[in-house]
Amino acid sequence: MSDEVSGGPAPSRGRVALVALVAVGLVAVAVTALRQGVTEPLAAPTPTRSPAASLPPTPSLAFGDVCRPVRATAPSALDVSFSLRNNGSRPVRLTAVTPELPMSGLQERGYTIRSGTCKTRGRTLSDNRLERVDPVEVQPAGWVVATLHFALPDECPSPYPVSVLVSEMQDAAASPIDTHYALLPDLAEVRFPSC
Repeated sequence: MSDEVSGGPAPSRGRVALVALVAVGLVAVAVTALRQGVTEPLAAPTPTRSPAASLPPTPSLAFGDVCRPVRATAPSALDVSFSLRNNGSRPVRLTAVTPELPMSGLQERGYTIRSGTCKTRGRTLSDNRLERVDPVEVQPAGWVVATLHFALPDECPSPYPVSVLVSEMQDAAASPIDTHYALLPDLAEVRFPSC
């Protein structure tokens, strides 16, 4: 009885009440934090590019072959012809063929495009030596031959490589697709009258 009179049990009830109050506070803080985590909008995911999105478009016009033999067409001129085939399922427009010459020597004199292959000669479809040309439409599985025309220097040309940039459009709204092709590893196979 002396404990009840002196208030001995009261402090233990106070401790229990204090612990309960702290526990309720911690639970309230945890619940509030969880609610904020759920109700706040999630950060928008950063868009990632799929591997296919970063790949360049596939050209429809495929390089066939260099028409041989490659030879000077005059004492001061050289023509290099090569075939292209439309491997796509729709018509494609050949907009330009541009020679790429890494060193001086040959001088660009324009290009012509004709139907057919290296072995079968077709009609001339465009000749940019005469005037500005419109794109040439190449049908699916169709062939064309492009001829690059060069003027030769007075001395023997250096045996450097000849490459070309083929530009095509698969759709009127799409950007042109440019493809590089190596035509000749060097000019050693060509016989020049000046050499």
